[in-house]
Amino acid sequence: MIQKLMAAGGFLEFARRAMAAKGQVPARHHEMLIGSLQDVADGAVDRLMVQMPPGSAKSTYGSVLFPAYFLAARPRAQVIAAAHTASLANYFGRRVRAAVEENGSWLGVASARTARTARRHRASPWTGRGNTSPPGCAGRLPDGGRI
Repeated sequence: MIQKLMAAGGFLEFARRAMAAKGQVPARHHEMLIGSLQDVADGAVDRLMVQMPPGSAKSTYGSVLFPAYFLAARPRAQVIAAAHTASLANYFGRRVRAAVEENGSWLGVASARTARTARRHRASPWTGRGNTSPPGCAGRLPDGGRI
């Protein structure tokens, strides 16, 4: 699937399409972040720390759009979307799900909005594909482990 998405323009093209729907365009500093996130999706980078000032769209690209793209590109992948509180992690999980619903045709995935597991755990935005787990810092992972 990653080859198909790369042929369609990769994460940069996905981000441009997703932001255009909101009347926005990625700026140059966004494109630098998008390029680094594409390196993660490609497997060229296995760890990435992003340090940008407040309001620079780190969450939009790193916590919302990238998980949607990454899980479409790597259907068997698992993503832990951790945040300082479970409510913030769940908020990002809902935004990832919305990104999939809005852009699923381009990503080649369909949202499983009615999937009982997705509703109960606010986790996987589509059935039979990768998984996001949104625990807070003191939360539990779906398998019972602690963070």
